[in-house]
Amino acid sequence: MDALQANKIVKEFKANYNKNTPDRLKLCDVFCVYYGCLASIVTVYCLVFGSYPFNAFLSAVFACMGCFVLTVALRMQSNPNNAAQFKGMKIQTAFSHFALCCTLLIFVCVHFMG
Repeated sequence: MDALQANKIVKEFKANYNKNTPDRLKLCDVFCVYYGCLASIVTVYCLVFGSYPFNAFLSAVFACMGCFVLTVALRMQSNPNNAAQFKGMKIQTAFSHFALCCTLLIFVCVHFMG
């Protein structure tokens, strides 16, 4: 595979993604990228400057990855292509579950930091 084929594949993917993906799913994707980048930044910071309060580092990484997983679950539940798997589930209900679980996750991480 040369660079021209790879460039063509990326352009085609981007065009299909922009054309066929609803805005709320794009927003979930942006949050997933944000949480992944944030966990990477925290890990690099820990590697460069040390991890003296190690439980604070673990809390930050677990919070990022937990919110990432919850956002993926929200994306799955709000995707119109998955409507058959989540019969009777409204988007508002899925979002309220997401918000409640994220809040609970943050409280647990803050408690773990001490």
